[in-house]
Amino acid sequence: MSFKEEATFWFFIAVALGAGILAIRQKDAMKGVIYLSIALIGVAALFLLLGSTVLFLFQLTIYVGAVTVLYVWGIMLMRREIMERAD
Repeated sequence: MSFKEEATFWFFIAVALGAGILAIRQKDAMKGVIYLSIALIGVAALFLLLGSTVLFLFQLTIYVGAVTVLYVWGIMLMRREIMERAD
């Protein structure tokens, strides 16, 4: 493993861990989902660097795509209910 590959690997580990910690510590749910999606993209990049193209594609389509959209939809639905109760 060359220095460039190893530096890229450690960079994506730092991105995934940093974004994961920021996602947990956020008080605003939408910012938390954005950081969660960044962490999941970092994990997908690690799969690609490790040579597992199938896991990379699954990570992007299922977790980053579908799960993140589901979280955003749920947050927006809950905010709508809260706004309707406030009126």
